[in-house]
Amino acid sequence: MRPRPAGFPLGSDGRPLGHHSKDHLRTQGWGALGLRRLQEQLAATAKRQILEHCAGFGGKSLAPPVAGKARRKPDQPKRRGEGGRQEGGGHYNGPRKSDTEEAQVKQRMIMRKKYPAPLKAKIVLEILKEDKSISQLASEYSVHPAQLIRWRNTAVENLQLVFSDDSRNIRAMKSNYEKKIESLYAEVGQLTTQLSWLKKKASMLTRDERLALLERGNPELPLSTQADFLCLNRTGLYYEPKPISQEELAVKRKIDEIYTMYPFYGSRRIAATMCREGVIINRKAVQRNMREMGIEAVYPGPNLSKRNHAHAVFPYLLRNLTLTGPNQVWGTDITYIRLQQGWMYLAAIMDWHSRYVLAWELHDSLEISFVLAAVQQALGQTRPQILNSDQGSQFTSPQYIELVQAAGVRISMDGKGRATDNIFTERLWRSLKYEEVYLREYSSPRQARQGIAAYLDFYNHRRVHQSLDYQTPAEVHFGLT
Repeated sequence: MRPRPAGFPLGSDGRPLGHHSKDHLRTQGWGALGLRRLQEQLAATAKRQILEHCAGFGGKSLAPPVAGKARRKPDQPKRRGEGGRQEGGGHYNGPRKSDTEEAQVKQRMIMRKKYPAPLKAKIVLEILKEDKSISQLASEYSVHPAQLIRWRNTAVENLQLVFSDDSRNIRAMKSNYEKKIESLYAEVGQLTTQLSWLKKKASMLTRDERLALLERGNPELPLSTQADFLCLNRTGLYYEPKPISQEELAVKRKIDEIYTMYPFYGSRRIAATMCREGVIINRKAVQRNMREMGIEAVYPGPNLSKRNHAHAVFPYLLRNLTLTGPNQVWGTDITYIRLQQGWMYLAAIMDWHSRYVLAWELHDSLEISFVLAAVQQALGQTRPQILNSDQGSQFTSPQYIELVQAAGVRISMDGKGRATDNIFTERLWRSLKYEEVYLREYSSPRQARQGIAAYLDFYNHRRVHQSLDYQTPAEVHFGLT
């Protein structure tokens, strides 16, 4: 018998005792799982060291030969594809950790077997007949005997309900419940069809029209659902624009007053005038506000003889023309109307001979729609010979030109930088603002519309004009004197 290798004292569990022994680790608070894993690692390490130590006694390995394979000599090189460790190690043929985990997952995936109600009734009847024992029925139907006993007890306890009035009520309730389910399914199908139709119709509306249909404070219909119904991207619905500050409105009001009095003032002079009056502002801010207000100084620009052929520009037909009566020349223009919390734009059609305002429209943007509406309203009353305007984008658009020419009216346009070419309409704006707009300070678009309508009615029918020999525009236009 070979002597035990030195340097391997044993502990109470029969394994080599060291600073990682079970007795030492138990005192350190290690758990059972950690001790087991560390124990296996230490055992494998100790076995390898013992085999290496014993290999020095005669050069023979103490490891058992692998079944089916010849033992390799110590000095023989390892063959290609040979598994195991070179010195005494063999293949591990036990279950791997991955195999165990896979088996556990498969075991969890096994679903509990369910038995239909007719089968349960059939088995309970056989139990009550007592032709076979419960153990025989359990073996025949592969059901646990305890489960069969529970089925029998449940059937016996509820047997009296079959002959009671409650069973009829239950059947009636079940029938009503099934009918309600069918009606609900039909209603769901109808609502689905209606919702698809609504989405299809909503997608044909403009985005502004769909936004106007939103109800942000509706607690029963969240904003995300409304956005889905109206085919809107809800990421842009949560932003609410901030109202215009009072400082910016005050700046726009001051610019409007200066421009109305001095339409030939540009951004430099307006900025200088405002600074002299105590409003600290630079030229860039004045330019930005004038662009938003749609106003521009009257001045002769460079290269006036070179016109942009991409836009339809017509010559000025009123030079040296004498006005002899109504509906000879009409004039149209757009001006800025300030509010307490914003601004709007006013377009008007005026007869130059009588100063009579035939039509007007108020809008919150410089889109061409309100200009076309004013022209259509005026042309619905009568037709002039010439309709004069400036060279703004609204009056050079194809829609405006086609509308005017279709009515048989000649188009005249102011020259660039010509302040006096549209002097009658500019004088109307000055009277409107100093006699109405600046005195009222409109708080809403509705109030502005009502105030302007009242003033223009006063302007046409009750306000006398010195240039008309103190007659009203309506009296001259309709020949009432």
